[in-house]
Amino acid sequence: MSPVKPLVRLIILFAVGCSPKHSPTEDHSTSDDTGSPDDGLTIDTGDTNEPAWLVPKADIIAGWGHTCLLSDEGDLSCWGYNQHGATDVPPIEVARLTGGHLNTCSIKPDGTLACWGYDLDGESTPPHGTYTSVDSGGDHTCALSQVGEIHCWGGLNEYQQLETPNGYYTSVVGGWFHACARTVDGYPRCWGANGQGQSSPPHVWVSSLGSAYWSTCGIQSDGTLICWGSGLHGQTDPPEGKYTAVSGGEFHHCAIREDGAVLCWGQNDFGQCDPPDESFSSISLGGIHSCGMTTSGQWRCWGDDQYGALAPTR
Repeated sequence: MSPVKPLVRLIILFAVGCSPKHSPTEDHSTSDDTGSPDDGLTIDTGDTNEPAWLVPKADIIAGWGHTCLLSDEGDLSCWGYNQHGATDVPPIEVARLTGGHLNTCSIKPDGTLACWGYDLDGESTPPHGTYTSVDSGGDHTCALSQVGEIHCWGGLNEYQQLETPNGYYTSVVGGWFHACARTVDGYPRCWGANGQGQSSPPHVWVSSLGSAYWSTCGIQSDGTLICWGSGLHGQTDPPEGKYTAVSGGEFHHCAIREDGAVLCWGQNDFGQCDPPDESFSSISLGGIHSCGMTTSGQWRCWGDDQYGALAPTR
């Protein structure tokens, strides 16, 4: 693989106060799903050997206490909390990524899965097959197969978070002990822990979803946000406006507004709700830190830096 391009100029920000903090003016996953209730989406349920995604896409993802950066060439670097090897990148090619609690999972250019880090309960032992997206929750991870089925693995399955619903879907996101997915007709379906209502979504059409520990938010057909689950820290009280992407961390959410500005809400004791005043194309939230890619191709992280998740050590 070629050397990592100088994608990047880092800004690390800490701030106080919360309630939605934002960038300039009046939107990962951060799902790429967009459209409208009549977008005519169909899923091919036939068998095929060709993976849906072959080309790496520059992105930054936040795990619980670590961060990974992927370049357009597929070069990958990770930093932050590494007691169980979550930042020890193996010699493989990567096209998509997700950061878990103590591990990292990826989709390779051929569509197969690869994970590394903590594996005591199968967290880093993914299923066979070819996949188009992957997202981690607490100790479990879920992936969307090429034909639109969901497979989950890892953890002890205390709340049946690994028992995925039948059917076909366009995206999946993981919470702490729950997960949610978007059906092919555009409605959220959730499973797993439900003590805070996090697995009881409203019957509304959504273009994308983002799950935090005990809550999930979605973007409705008119671009506005809707959230459900625990609102202990205000994480189910989203700001007004129209958005294109949403993501969840521990007890906070962030979303990209139509003009590219990021707004965050929920717990903000480490500045995880205080994004820089720039335009973003994607966001990814960890435990108590947040990261995103700007529209100019640079990456930014803000929030807690106890484990060095905001920037690689030089």
